Amino acid sequence: MKKMFMCRSRCSASKPVMHIKPLTLAIGIILSMQLNAANDLTSNLKTIVVTAEKKDADLQKVSSSIAVIDKEDIEAAEINSLTEISRQTPSLNVMSWGGRRDTNIFIRGIGPGLFTPPTASVYVDGVNMINNGMFDMEMLGINSVEILRGPQGTLYGGNSLAGVINIKTQSPDADPSSELTIKYDDLGRKQFQARTNNAIIEDQLYFDLAAGWVDDDGHIHNSVLNENADQRDDKSFRGKVMWKPNEDFSATLIADKEHFRGGSYVYSPLAQLKKDPSKVAHNFQGQDNQDSKGLSLNMQWDFDDFTMTSVTGWRKWENLNSADSDGLAEANRLYHSTSDEEHAQLSHELRFASSEQSSSPVEWIGGLYYYQADSSAVSESEGNFGYGTSYDRFNIDKEQSGYAAFGQVNYHFSDQWSVTGGLRFDHEERSSDGVVNNQSGGPSGNVNGDKKFNEWLPKAVLTYQTDDNLLMYGSVAKGYRAGGFDDINPNLADIDYNSEQSINYELGMKVSLLDNKLELNSALFFIDLSDQQVQTYVGQQVSTQNAGASTSKGFELEARYLPIPSLMLNAGLSYTDASFDKYSKCSAGDCSNNAMPFAPDWSINAAVQHRTPVSAELDLFTRLDWQHTGQHYFDAENVYGQGAFNLFNFKMGVESEQWDTYLWTKNLLDASYKKVAFNRGFGPMASTGDPRSAGITFKLRF
Repeated sequence: MKKMFMCRSRCSASKPVMHIKPLTLAIGIILSMQLNAANDLTSNLKTIVVTAEKKDADLQKVSSSIAVIDKEDIEAAEINSLTEISRQTPSLNVMSWGGRRDTNIFIRGIGPGLFTPPTASVYVDGVNMINNGMFDMEMLGINSVEILRGPQGTLYGGNSLAGVINIKTQSPDADPSSELTIKYDDLGRKQFQARTNNAIIEDQLYFDLAAGWVDDDGHIHNSVLNENADQRDDKSFRGKVMWKPNEDFSATLIADKEHFRGGSYVYSPLAQLKKDPSKVAHNFQGQDNQDSKGLSLNMQWDFDDFTMTSVTGWRKWENLNSADSDGLAEANRLYHSTSDEEHAQLSHELRFASSEQSSSPVEWIGGLYYYQADSSAVSESEGNFGYGTSYDRFNIDKEQSGYAAFGQVNYHFSDQWSVTGGLRFDHEERSSDGVVNNQSGGPSGNVNGDKKFNEWLPKAVLTYQTDDNLLMYGSVAKGYRAGGFDDINPNLADIDYNSEQSINYELGMKVSLLDNKLELNSALFFIDLSDQQVQTYVGQQVSTQNAGASTSKGFELEARYLPIPSLMLNAGLSYTDASFDKYSKCSAGDCSNNAMPFAPDWSINAAVQHRTPVSAELDLFTRLDWQHTGQHYFDAENVYGQGAFNLFNFKMGVESEQWDTYLWTKNLLDASYKKVAFNRGFGPMASTGDPRSAGITFKLRF
């Protein structure tokens, strides 16, 4: 049996007993308030509208496995990142290697390697974030986050073979409003967000402005340099202007900008992490400096029989990152790295869809898509190990582009039965031009290459649906991710890799019960991956290789229950068995039958949320969250991993029409867990998850 390195709990043997009491008290408070609430059984669950099929639809009527976290959920659960959203979502795992430029998304066990293109596309207001570093954003003015599980190649194209995350920000409307939110916690994090919405020209021109600032002192101390290693200063802005001169046309111009400065790659030797996870010993202080901005224009025309939509987006992303590469502070030893990256992209999608008011049994959507992206990366590593200085430099310029044509038709051939068929042709091109200069003994040389990829991406769905209560479906869909070239510290002997494909077989059911007070959604899936792109290390160099074959199979179950108007119960559960069927080229020799990295076997989340009046003007709010993450590995060799762990969050506060105040705690029982662990030649290294924190939130509306 292979050894799995585990972090032990911070708590002593007696400490968990002390922390069970507040958890028991929290449950007791919620249950007692439930018993005192009015038993009004006339209310039901609100309808959740999604745009998974690139037009508005009721979640319960879409034949696909989709999870939704909306603005109310984000605020109620004190969610601040995509990582925290993933803990509320079965089959989703969002992690970072330690810098914002390499945030990775895994859906149903399928995800990217370090510095490779994503396997799950992220769209913000219809614009694709092509680079991995672009979508690790502050939760500023978010209206909803949709998680589409499984390949979405037909409507979304490449880089969506695991799924899609569709983020929609709040839009201008005719009702003027403003709000201010202030948060503070005992780990040194301070957060400010402000938003205002109003009309410029009544009934025609509206604006929505949002700004945020996060000032985090950090809580992990660098004992060598005597300063915190995980500090953060993040300023962000988003502005929208919507012009709607009549009922048949609308245009929305969106501009956003983020300025981020913080620490990076806060790692420790695994043995040190077990002793004291709140300290590191680095003789070089890493920095993670990121600037991003974007501009997009969304236009929609509504005709009698169809709708035309145009989405044009431009984005620029810059990142300057440095790190103590060995995570050590030994005498006469220094090894650090720096990377300077830029990425600019332009994309446009034009699509047509049948009118939602049409009584025809045929629904259809089709369109064209194009993008162009240019990027550059300069990576430097410098070391002094007591016997001289070594210096390595890698400089590369990359271009990528693609175009696609797609279409999908849904035919209702009876009152209950419908069939959906879709097809997309995707063409992508990759080119690389760079120089590697190694003085530490590794090979030096030029990196030049061009690759072109063509892919057909079909989809077929059979759906059975009763009036409004039950939907069952079976689907087959294909996804892919184009090949390319390694970006940072590449292995010159194996610089490029081929595209990978996935085929998803899925059976699902969505049911509404108890007069729409209870919703149960479930899905069984089997994903067959071929030529999966897997990353390994050759010394300090990165090599992305194509594994022979892999599979991921499992199920998801989600529930929403509103037994009385004041009490909401949410729960989600997933099981994922993701493994390499054939992978004989990993650094361990043969990794066939190993588990895929960052693929927890079990994922469970549950929340109890309650509101009850305490006066004519005040409500008392309480919420308890439980999030379970199953055991998983961090590498294809299955050497470094994390055992199952549980997080409990609790929140209580008072709400009024104009202001809200809450007290909350995250990781209530102070569970200890690793976010990532690895060995790049300096021994086992790891970074730890956040300890228990307590905070306060104040929100003002005017």
